[in-house]
Amino acid sequence: MMIIRTQLGQIYRSYSADSGATWTEAEPMGIGAPVAPSTVTRIPGTGDLLLIWNDCFRSGPDAEAVRTPLTAAISDDEGRTWRHRRDLETDPERWFAYTSVTFVDDRVLLTYWEDERHSDTRLLHLKYRNLPVEWFYAT
Repeated sequence: MMIIRTQLGQIYRSYSADSGATWTEAEPMGIGAPVAPSTVTRIPGTGDLLLIWNDCFRSGPDAEAVRTPLTAAISDDEGRTWRHRRDLETDPERWFAYTSVTFVDDRVLLTYWEDERHSDTRLLHLKYRNLPVEWFYAT
């Protein structure tokens, strides 16, 4: 499964059955998102997918600037439905995006950038989280 960043207010997805040589027509996932990158990766040993994205969408001039909250969810049906939604970050005065995910044993190592939403300095901070995989399954 490939996820696609759009300006349409939600994440789109496409599937390939031949290692990426061909893809299905892109379709909306039903998950609201601004024009911001999302990450999807398979959780080792489970087959489940982990999605991390900005769970928000606003129309208007600053629509792509809103990148909070930063949220995670799990799919056990190849991305058709998502459950166990949990917010990683919720501060409305900050932006969170450009995630990177690595699994080490039973841990999820997560990095992403953070910025003050109304700052003129544009000083970005790299954040690091080290969470147990089980945290993402909690409700």
